[in-house]
Amino acid sequence: MKRLLGVLVMLAPLCAWAQRSDDAPIPYDDDDEVPAQVHRRAPRRPREQVREEDEEDTAYAERTGRKDDPNVGLSGEFVAGAMLLESSRGALVDPQFMVGVRVTWEFGRLMSDEFLREMFFADIGWQYTATQDGTAAVHADTSLHYFTVAPAVAWRFGQSPVAAFAQLGLGFNSTSSVLRVNNAPMDLSGVKFLFQYGLGLRFRPAIVSVKGKDVLRLSFRIEVTRFLREYMSDTFLGGSLGLTF
Repeated sequence: MKRLLGVLVMLAPLCAWAQRSDDAPIPYDDDDEVPAQVHRRAPRRPREQVREEDEEDTAYAERTGRKDDPNVGLSGEFVAGAMLLESSRGALVDPQFMVGVRVTWEFGRLMSDEFLREMFFADIGWQYTATQDGTAAVHADTSLHYFTVAPAVAWRFGQSPVAAFAQLGLGFNSTSSVLRVNNAPMDLSGVKFLFQYGLGLRFRPAIVSVKGKDVLRLSFRIEVTRFLREYMSDTFLGGSLGLTF
């Protein structure tokens, strides 16, 4: 028994040394090392090449952005409201009903910038009103036609379909009158240069959308517009209703 214990005592250091030898790290072959060329940096492109590629990407984005918008920005609207004609009888105004039509082109859509695309538009409009003045013996029936071309600048409220706008325009006023003196008619007519300016709110909610793009919009406005025809000044209070394609 004593001999067996002595043998075990002698073998214990040998087992500890063998276990320590097994814990040593296993060496790897040099063939498994990462190639040096992997750590090399990619060659730098010339600045001119980078600039040309950026310009090509920008031009491509502009072309595709215009193609992705199915709405061409053309509107047709019916106009109605009150026309406050400057009175020739010394009164403040002569209120009359006015009707008309107009075509709107959103020429801002020619631009690539999304903010500017929604900012600019122009109206081509015709509006009509009539008035009567005089006594039983002498009176006149007058018709007034307003023809204008008016560009405008709009400020959209965030992503909503509502925008405030300011407008300036030029055109002409065609006035025709039938003056009756003791029932004897006399025709009078004339054309005057016209200057227009105004403010308002423009609403364009979508009513038809395809793949998230607005194809058809409802277009209506609330506006105040002044028409200056030589020394006369008329004010329109009203609005319009139509469709934008």
